[in-house]
Amino acid sequence: RLQGVTVFDGIPRFRRSSTRMLRLRLQGLLRANAHRALCSARSQTEGEKRIAKLLQKRFPNATTVDVKDVSGGCGSMYQIVVECDDFKGLPRVRQHRLVTDTLKEEISSMHGVVVETSTPK
Repeated sequence: RLQGVTVFDGIPRFRRSSTRMLRLRLQGLLRANAHRALCSARSQTEGEKRIAKLLQKRFPNATTVDVKDVSGGCGSMYQIVVECDDFKGLPRVRQHRLVTDTLKEEISSMHGVVVETSTPK
């Protein structure tokens, strides 16, 4: 700093304030999400357990059944991944239908569901 001159003097005031706001926002997001990085081994919610149990019962040969509540824990949105030999030769729409038919009652109370299916490689 030279006699009242700062490094920001060459930058228009609106840019300085938006840069500062962006930096503060990023710092806030990093702080808010820090617990997620530290707690990656979180326990399953009751909804996740219930859905996983239904899918494991319907697809006993599945190599992967992964259910995640992506709604922040309120149970309104789930991401479901099922990898099973039962899907071999079936169109993807039919694979997804098998999963959603299994969860028909649960899906009726959800806001949304994302289903991914595959066969073991």
